[in-house]
Amino acid sequence: VERFIGNGQSAYFFNGVTGISLAANARLQHFRLQQESRKAHHLSRITLRQHTASEYNGVNIAAGGAWNRTDITVRFDGPHAVCELDGLYSVGEQQYSDFHLDVLHTLPHCRSRENFKGIVHGNGQAVFDGRILVEKDAQKTDAQLSNKNLLLSPNGEVDTKPQLEIHADDV
Repeated sequence: VERFIGNGQSAYFFNGVTGISLAANARLQHFRLQQESRKAHHLSRITLRQHTASEYNGVNIAAGGAWNRTDITVRFDGPHAVCELDGLYSVGEQQYSDFHLDVLHTLPHCRSRENFKGIVHGNGQAVFDGRILVEKDAQKTDAQLSNKNLLLSPNGEVDTKPQLEIHADDV
């Protein structure tokens, strides 16, 4: 569990990197909760490498800060690996939230699920940019990407860019 919290109205900048490498048959449940000060700026990167038959389940929640961005990169380095990424972002007055996913299927028989949801109220702004790349040798890949958003005011804004790039024949 990673939890990022701020003290009251403190203004600060956080810049962090989390690197994860799952060995063959390893399993990890990873929870990240960002609920920092309304004046905070949060920049984070998660890099995940998965080996044969490993399983990763990640939950990302962004509900604080004036500005936050999370970049997540997943690479499959062994067949039969499974990755599930879930996310929730909630932004309101004078808040901005940004998630970027890059899921790279390089080997056969891997599965990924990315499901992100957003709630935007006031003049909040959110960005979701999710990309799944299925390389030529990644036959029998099973990948799904979903991004759903709820705008609760006419001044809120969400920019969403789901991308699927397939170079394999049998997915």
